Amino acid sequence: MPAASGEDQRFGTVSDRAKFDAAIWQYVAEATRIIKEFSRGWYAKNTASEGSVPNERAAAFGYVAFKKIGEELRRKRGADD
Repeated sequence: MPAASGEDQRFGTVSDRAKFDAAIWQYVAEATRIIKEFSRGWYAKNTASEGSVPNERAAAFGYVAFKKIGEELRRKRGADD
């Protein structure tokens, strides 16, 4: 972290870098909140009906989850413009 801080660096101080890191963590937490909610229900539904989650279903879930993350990140980016 300190390597990116200082004169002629991306962050002027270590404190600036810490603030940036905190903002990134908050952004990611907010953007992926929908996946946490979606995954709980999906997993419960699949294990209740099937007893386990087959690899093919897990792969399909991953595809949809990443699609939802991308949509949420695009939506958030548009809100910041």
